Amino acid sequence: MNSKELKVGAILSYVYIFISFGVTILFTPFLIKYLGDSQYGLYNLAIAFMGYLEVLNVGMSSTYIKFAANLRDKKELAILNGQIFKIYMFFGIIASLFGVFAIIFIEEFFKSLTLTEIETLRILLYMMVFNVIVSSINGIFDSNIVLNEKFTFQKTISIIKKLFLPVVSIPCLILGMDVLAVGLIYVLANVFSLIINMYYCYKNKQLEFIFEKSNKEKLRKIIKFYFFVFLTIIVDQINWSIDSFIIGRLKGSFEVSVYAVAHQINSVFLLFATGISSVFITRIHKIDINDNDEYLKLTIKVGRIQFIMLSLILTGFIFFGKRFIELWVGSQYFDSYVVSLLLISPLVFITIKSTLTEVYRAKNKHIFRAIIYLLMAVCNAIISYFLCEWNGAIGAALGTTISLIIGNILIMNVYDHRVVKINMIKFWKSILKLFPALILPIIVGVWIMIYLDISNLLIYLLAIVVYSIVYCLSFYFVGMNNDEKNLIKSFLKR
Repeated sequence: MNSKELKVGAILSYVYIFISFGVTILFTPFLIKYLGDSQYGLYNLAIAFMGYLEVLNVGMSSTYIKFAANLRDKKELAILNGQIFKIYMFFGIIASLFGVFAIIFIEEFFKSLTLTEIETLRILLYMMVFNVIVSSINGIFDSNIVLNEKFTFQKTISIIKKLFLPVVSIPCLILGMDVLAVGLIYVLANVFSLIINMYYCYKNKQLEFIFEKSNKEKLRKIIKFYFFVFLTIIVDQINWSIDSFIIGRLKGSFEVSVYAVAHQINSVFLLFATGISSVFITRIHKIDINDNDEYLKLTIKVGRIQFIMLSLILTGFIFFGKRFIELWVGSQYFDSYVVSLLLISPLVFITIKSTLTEVYRAKNKHIFRAIIYLLMAVCNAIISYFLCEWNGAIGAALGTTISLIIGNILIMNVYDHRVVKINMIKFWKSILKLFPALILPIIVGVWIMIYLDISNLLIYLLAIVVYSIVYCLSFYFVGMNNDEKNLIKSFLKR
């Protein structure tokens, strides 16, 4: 493994995350202001729709890396590249046909939308269908870049792509363009990514294709492995997107906007949660599948760092999030604060062991996880539907929270320990050692809420700085071990 690429990739991962956070903070209120609540809601429905169409492709990246990580023969790798590319294209065609079929019946589903909103959404959805085709072509190129651990290039392109949308959209919106222009720019960003990735792979001669008749046995193994990866991913799509569709059907575009604001916060939180683990994908697949101690060591190392960061975000949002929502998008979106807390709170205890996602796949232990997640996704959809009728966006988010706690936390920890053979008792003991470091920050946060007037913007910002400093010092002196302290010292020296 190229340790330099790994370190730079990890740093750029968090640069990307902070940029994503900045884009979310600055661009979301801009969209709401210039598009209005209704068009902003339609835009988020279109993005959620595209997420469902792309779900077929997403699982192929892990599948490709699983089968390509230990291949040394260039011809075998080229044959595998050809097989994976054909699968990508097949899934792209299927997703596109499904998307067009769904668009035809759009009026039957979104009965709470006006005719004008329906027509606008229809055009946006056709854009997203085209975007899925682009993503299908790009899939093999992006996956190969990850396989070759070219994290510097990959993360740099991701950063540019993330900045492309707001940088180009803002002038267009100021000039009076509508949500359709934003959708078009979103598609163009993905076209840009495809062109750059194709050029990079061609220039570096790191991706060759041999298109020959597929080996049926090898293809069967690929499809079998992929199928259960796919189930897991579609469950994630259901958990994070189904609420928007349920709300759109039952409550209308404004409630969709309320949930969308919270979903933006949740998305950034997920980026922070998986920022480190994403660069270990290839390394995990190269570890001996019987070396559970090495898997545990890596999971603890990454999990403790993730817990330190995510707890800062969660506790900080508990204390300062309500005021943040008011400053960010307005007091009419207060419910977004509650929805955000419902969505991100369980994620702290789920995503700190996100490296295990690839461990399941490396050990072919992902089938049970996929089935459990699928069952919980169905429960989530049912519970969220009835709770949404009761209390709109908050009710829908509560349904998602309940399903996450039961499936992702309770059931999967037992599975990890007993079946995957990762010592979760040892893992959680290592995490619990960090909890004493939370005591002082929480006391300071409660004191700030009681005694300081954070409605004053200057006091509010100073309070956030003070809380962050207290949190970091508390974890440095009380929570971190020597390796983590040395990592901080090394980073500061650089």
